[in-house]
Amino acid sequence: MVKVALLIGVSEYEPGLNPLPAAVKDIEALQRVLKDPEMGGFDEVKALPNPDRQTMESEIETLFSSRAKDDLVLLFFSGHGIKDDSSKLYFATRTTRKNPKGELIRSTAVATNFVHEVMNNSRAKRQTIILDCCFSGAFDPALQAKDDGSVDLQSLGAEGRVVLTSSSSTQYSFEQQGSDLSIYTRYLVEGIETGAGDRNEDGFVSVLELHEYAASKVQETAPNMTPKIIVLKDKGFEIVLSKARVTNPKLRYRKAASRYANAGTIRPSGRAILNTLKQQLGLTSEEASEIEAEVLRPYQERLANLQTYREALIAEAEHEYPLREEACEEMNRLQEILGLRDADILPIQQELEVQFAQKLDLYQQKLTQYKQLLTQAIQRKFPLNQQDSQNLENWQKSLRLREEDITHVEQPLLKEAQIRYQEKLRQEAEQQRQEKEQVEQQPHVESQETGRSQLLGETQQFEFSDQIGIIDGNNQVKNTTTMTNGLPDRKRRRLEQERDSLQQQYELASEKLSRLRQALALEVDPSTKLKLEKQREQAQIDLNQIDEQLEQVEQLLG
Repeated sequence: MVKVALLIGVSEYEPGLNPLPAAVKDIEALQRVLKDPEMGGFDEVKALPNPDRQTMESEIETLFSSRAKDDLVLLFFSGHGIKDDSSKLYFATRTTRKNPKGELIRSTAVATNFVHEVMNNSRAKRQTIILDCCFSGAFDPALQAKDDGSVDLQSLGAEGRVVLTSSSSTQYSFEQQGSDLSIYTRYLVEGIETGAGDRNEDGFVSVLELHEYAASKVQETAPNMTPKIIVLKDKGFEIVLSKARVTNPKLRYRKAASRYANAGTIRPSGRAILNTLKQQLGLTSEEASEIEAEVLRPYQERLANLQTYREALIAEAEHEYPLREEACEEMNRLQEILGLRDADILPIQQELEVQFAQKLDLYQQKLTQYKQLLTQAIQRKFPLNQQDSQNLENWQKSLRLREEDITHVEQPLLKEAQIRYQEKLRQEAEQQRQEKEQVEQQPHVESQETGRSQLLGETQQFEFSDQIGIIDGNNQVKNTTTMTNGLPDRKRRRLEQERDSLQQQYELASEKLSRLRQALALEVDPSTKLKLEKQREQAQIDLNQIDEQLEQVEQLLG
């Protein structure tokens, strides 16, 4: 029986994939504890840093081939996990690339199906796979997809085979302050090196024990990570990875401190046990305190991360509340980097809402005031003239209202006003058509009295007529209303005023669109650029609508 391991770490990638500096350091640390005869005692431990696809596949196949039934084979991978367009999972290599559409070029990565096939063909019945990698929400269509976007690796489970994964969603699993290693690998190494992974104190560290130790530490440091262990038919738990190295007094004390440290503190009963053990092991108070501080550090780091998030959120709120969309996106990014769950930050957000409730109410009142002013301006005249538009803009600035909130207020009101305005234009066009038809087809009348009655009816129907008709000596109705191109002068004057107003609005809208285009060309911040692009699109829509209204008025004027 032999114990062999292949440790693959990929830190360097082609453009399009973020570098992972900790990956190569992971395999160096794990190689050290597995090769140590007092710990892992492996016969062969090969580290493979930053391989290409062909080298990686060749080494994996070599690892599992020509093995005896009782051999223990361990495969470790630290790096990126990627899915292709059909959601099949791949392990990224140094040469892994994506095409211009952002799709994986599969020939540059190692498919998990290949790994599965090689393992199935191996005679070794004790196989351990440890994956400390980012899965990027990938999943195998043949597997059960989890609702948290994780990768279900049940297909890698087989009799005598155990799979350890660092997280169900490991987008930021490689980032931890004060440590060169990935979070999960750090505690795997620590569990072997200190003997803390020997949870049943039988002198050995099994796969299950090591995973439970590492998972508990990861949860304290980064609660959003959920390490998993996968086996088939409950076999594989008993695979022993290393001996428990507990001869060193400091390691023995560290193991005990890890057991009694819960939620960042040590209870009185645990304190009494540790004080007794400290005396038995001959450790000084300084040495014991140093060990305890190291054990408690993950939880304290989490508390520090929560405080960092809290301070940043309050600072943003004091700068401007409610938070802008860009600020919310940046806070979400900070939450991910700090490894905080939504449940972790919920109390902080609730505290903020209470603290700034009065400020929020005042802002909502200002927004309501602006809505009333806009409604009144629309009721006076629509489309809005230059003076009303300028007044509203001045009010927005004086009330310090955000552009996105103004947009939410304006869009429904302006849309409704635009619909009414279009209906008004339609009715006026229809009225003009009827008006012209009646003027062109004015009938002869038989008597002066009949003519007068007919003329009186027309006068009541068209309120905009300047004069009424008269009857000539031949009893012929003569229309003396002042007309230009078949359009009454009063009607024409009103349309000309409307045309002039629309032309002014068109010039303002055109100027606004030009400014937005210039700002968009100069902006480099992605979030601000996206916002400007949305404003530019809306400004173009507004300009097109005004142009359409102007064209309709000019058609009426002939």
